[in-house]
Amino acid sequence: MKKLFLIPALLILILTGESMSAEKYETATFAGGCFWCMEPPFEKLDGV
Repeated sequence: MKKLFLIPALLILILTGESMSAEKYETATFAGGCFWCMEPPFEKLDGV
């Protein structure tokens, strides 16, 4: 029973892993106070 779940799960991981590595996007998560205090620094950055 585990094999029936494991094989499709591995195939999905392999296929999505390859497509994700082809993209040139990066994600960063920041935490800091309120929105209004964090907005101005990011307005100065290109691509944000």
